[in-house]
Amino acid sequence: VSDCKPDVTFLLHLDAATARTRMLQRVQPSDKLDRMEREPLEFYERVCEAYRQLAKREPKRIVVVDGSQSADKIENSIWEIMSSRFPALGVTAPQS
Repeated sequence: VSDCKPDVTFLLHLDAATARTRMLQRVQPSDKLDRMEREPLEFYERVCEAYRQLAKREPKRIVVVDGSQSADKIENSIWEIMSSRFPALGVTAPQS
């Protein structure tokens, strides 16, 4: 087993019901649901809780971002975090 871990991981936090609804909205009526899409809401609630616990155990590596924000706000938050953690990259938030 490798000890290789990313320097930073972004967890887009969203309640399980909203996340599941968004996921199912992307499915076309003619598509068959895959194994993950067929899972009940309780499954997604357990997955969300497991990720929250992981973020609590590794707060320096896992950054929790509010997934209920607009895509632009999420993107800007991530760019700000990346530029503060890795200034040598010279990254700046894209102009919207």
